[in-house]
Amino acid sequence: VSMMFEGVETRISQAKDAMERKEIALKGEMISQSITIVDALRESLNLDDGGDLAENLWLLYEYVAKRLVIANSKNSIEMLNECNGLLEQVKMLGTKFLWSCMLQTNKSYALMQLHNRKPIQ
Repeated sequence: VSMMFEGVETRISQAKDAMERKEIALKGEMISQSITIVDALRESLNLDDGGDLAENLWLLYEYVAKRLVIANSKNSIEMLNECNGLLEQVKMLGTKFLWSCMLQTNKSYALMQLHNRKPIQ
């Protein structure tokens, strides 16, 4: 997933550069690839088990994909920046959440080792 975030960030940046250079075909290609990645992020969500978080992310990814389409048609660097900012926030929150889970897991593992217990497999 982190590679997908990096990929969309890179392609949005390339789209902005192409927009500034008036390279219409490249801009369209980079935005199209960005939308494909955002759609893949959306499709990776588990709506059955993910609860409100998964539903909200689904809606956010849908919003970002629509904004990318509009940014393409309006040649809007501001909209591309908005999309990039939203995705960056999701990426940062996801990273913080994963670190929190890892720290909690490591803490539990360390406590089990202290008490000579085996971790649950």
